[in-house]
Parts: sequence; structure tokens; C-alpha cells
Amino acid sequence: MKMIIFKAVSLIVKIIFCILAVALFTVTSGSSQTAGSLPSAVDVVSKMVRNDVEHRSELTGYKAQRRYVAANSHLYHLLISPKG
Repeated sequence: MKMIIFKAVSLIVKIIFCILAVALFTVTSGSSQTAGSLPSAVDVVSKMVRNDVEHRSELTGYKAQRRYVAANSHLYHLLISPKG
């Protein structure tokens, strides 16, 4: 009987702790994002474009060469170089 009461009290304490943690997180995260601290759409888009240009400039192309050999002795070896 004592074990059941202990488990019930322990469960109630865990539930109360979770509720308080969620409430505290909601209050602190809601107050940190005011309308004045959010960037404008123009700022967001310009940052995206700037990052895109930077990423594209860092990309270097690549070349691939594959060699296909047919199992039929009547066919010639194929050398294919994809152009890209």
C-alpha cells in the first residue's frame, strides 16, 4: 500500500514539474520575440540572396569519366565522357 502511494506522489510531482517547465519555457520564449526584434522581410530575403551567392561561388564543378565494357566479344569497348 505504501509503495502505491509513493508511486502516485512521485508521478504527481513529475507532472507538476513538467507543467512548470513548459510554462516557464513559454513565458521566457514569448517575451524574447517581440515585434521590434524580428528582422524585416527585406532583411531576410537579402541575407538569403547573399548566402546563395556565397554558396554558388564556393561550388566548383566536377568531371566524371566512366568506362563501360560489354561482355559480348563482338562489341567494342565504350568510353563515355559526360559533358556538363
